[in-house]
Amino acid sequence: MNKLTLVQKLMYGSGYVGITLINTTLMWAMYFYAPPGGSLKPLLPIKLFGLAMLGGRIFDALTDSLVGHWSDRTRTRWGRRTPFIVFASLPLFISFVLIWMPPSKEVSILNFVWAACIISLFFFFFTCVIVPYLALLPEIAESSRERINLSALQGLFTIVGLGIGMIGSSFLISWKGFRWMSIIVGLVALISFYLPVIAVRETSGGGRREDLGGGRRSVGEGEKFEGPGVDRKNLEGSGKKDELQGEIPALKLKEALVETFRNKPFLSFIAGSLFFWFGFYTILTVAPYLVTEVMGRDLSEVGKILGVSLLVAVIFFPFMIRLSRKKGKRFAFLFSMSLFAIVLSLVGLIGRLGPVPIFYQGMVVIGLAGAPIAGLLILPHAIIADITDYDEKRTGCRREGMYFGIYGIVLKSAIGLSSVFVGFLLHHFGYTQANPLGILLCGPLAAVFILLGIFLFLRYPPTDVRNG
Repeated sequence: MNKLTLVQKLMYGSGYVGITLINTTLMWAMYFYAPPGGSLKPLLPIKLFGLAMLGGRIFDALTDSLVGHWSDRTRTRWGRRTPFIVFASLPLFISFVLIWMPPSKEVSILNFVWAACIISLFFFFFTCVIVPYLALLPEIAESSRERINLSALQGLFTIVGLGIGMIGSSFLISWKGFRWMSIIVGLVALISFYLPVIAVRETSGGGRREDLGGGRRSVGEGEKFEGPGVDRKNLEGSGKKDELQGEIPALKLKEALVETFRNKPFLSFIAGSLFFWFGFYTILTVAPYLVTEVMGRDLSEVGKILGVSLLVAVIFFPFMIRLSRKKGKRFAFLFSMSLFAIVLSLVGLIGRLGPVPIFYQGMVVIGLAGAPIAGLLILPHAIIADITDYDEKRTGCRREGMYFGIYGIVLKSAIGLSSVFVGFLLHHFGYTQANPLGILLCGPLAAVFILLGIFLFLRYPPTDVRNG
């Protein structure tokens, strides 16, 4: 594939506006179904909504690797990934809107069933869009530098999506309510999903790259694959000896899963990133309660206050890019995780930091969170792209969809677990102005989990895994 132009890179990266937008706006779902009081009526007990979210994530986890493997093996005139993005985007929009339209206007078991089912559908279609979209990255960005640059662009568009999701959703909720917010946000996301499809033209049937060195060329299905990436010992042991002299091997689902979990760098990465994302979504889920019940601000100000962390993240983007180039992606990822653990531990001290008004204490902590968030937004996709190259050297197959599918399971598991975690703490320790202990505990306890993630990620190779 030829190098992308700047316009194509921008259009591809802009797909992350919609992905981040609806994912971020989903932070309001717990507040919508289980408000702390005021004009909103509760629709579900907070603990029960956490279970509905977890149920949706479990269903989603069962489909992520299937969708990834499905897209890896798909052969159409439009390529491997494009059909998924095209046909799943509209159902994703519809299911997102339906989340905010429960059948009953008061607490009811129907609302629990509705939330669990619709959220499950939403996550399934979300997977059908995001996994193929991300699986394009290793194909269109071949060098480490290109991958960092394109991942940084995705990160910048993530900031745009977060900004619209946090600030715009707050405004829309205050202006028109949750339902109109979901429709407007969903339409913006829908448009952004189709921009990468316009920008990136896949080779018919999907291509593979033969040379893992400086010069690569696409290898169509059915062509000989005799490049240095084939692990002959691995293929001979798996009964694919004939494929060494024939077509590119295409692993079946069971074989693909086994080979994926034999990839030790990938296991170290997903173990660490699980707890990193867990911390992020814990603080994101509890943010509306933190702003309204601890910092004493109106619901309409939630987005503006969280926007401070996004501004700090943008400021730190160049620093994270330079750090990853100079010290490596592994070092930059560990640095980001360590800094985030420190910042999250400060959440428990809001209101106890001397004579400074509690609002400004909260603003400082929220602002500091932007620095590690910059690393979280830039590094993971570039790391996975490197891991898929390493996997091709082991198996002779290009399986970006499978790797991003498994990563999707990790990401969504972090969201589901954080919802249950936050719901448990708020239910048992309080989430009101009179008793905010549950809100304040979320940060320090999430920091403990991130420390565990750091320990697990330390096993990731210190050298460039692409050359391993």
